[in-house]
Amino acid sequence: VKRGKTTRVSFTRPLGTTITGTVRKANGKPFKGKVHVSDGYGTYLGAVTTTSKGRYTLKGAVKGRYVVSATGKDRTGKTRAVTVKKGKTAKVNLRFAKTVTLAGKVVTDTGRPAAEVGVTLVDSWGQWSWNVATTDVNGRYEIKVVPGKYTIHLKDASEQWAWDDEWLGGGYFHATSKSPVTVKAGKTTAAPTITVRTR
Repeated sequence: VKRGKTTRVSFTRPLGTTITGTVRKANGKPFKGKVHVSDGYGTYLGAVTTTSKGRYTLKGAVKGRYVVSATGKDRTGKTRAVTVKKGKTAKVNLRFAKTVTLAGKVVTDTGRPAAEVGVTLVDSWGQWSWNVATTDVNGRYEIKVVPGKYTIHLKDASEQWAWDDEWLGGGYFHATSKSPVTVKAGKTTAAPTITVRTR
C-alpha cells in the first residue's frame, strides 16, 4: 500500500461443489424441513428445505470438512460430518434415531431438591440442544434425546437463551455446572446428580 494511492485487491472464490442427500425420520418416512450446513470452523454455509421425498441439495461448498444437520419439530434430529473433495459432489444421508429418556436430579449444597432450574445439553459436536427441561419440586427432570454423548448444562429457567449463567434463578447459583453422560438406545439413562449453591 502506497501513501495517497488506492490499492485494489481482488479475490477469486473457487468454484463450489454440491452437498446432497436424503433425510428420513426415525420411522423411515421422509423428513420435511430445513437442513443446515456449516464448515469445520463453524462458519455457516447455508440452509435448504427438503423436498416431499426428503431430498436436499446445497451448492457452494469448497474443499474441506462440513457438518450437516437437521432438526425435527420434536427437537430431535441428526448431525453428520463430511469431507468435501474438489470437484466431487458429496452425498450425506441423515436418518433420525429413536429418542430415549435422560433422567436426572438437581440438588442444593444442603441436599434439598432444587426446583425450577433449567437443564439443557451440549452434544459431542459442541452443538447446544433445543431440548430443555425444568426441574420439578423434587429436583427431577427428564429430557427426550437421541443416543449419544452429552454434557449437561444448567440455566435460569425463566431465560430462553441464558446458558450457563452464574445465577440460576430461585435463589440458586452454580456449583457443578457441567456433567458428562452417555445416553444409550432402548432404555432410560440416569444422569449424575448435579449440585447447585444456595449462597
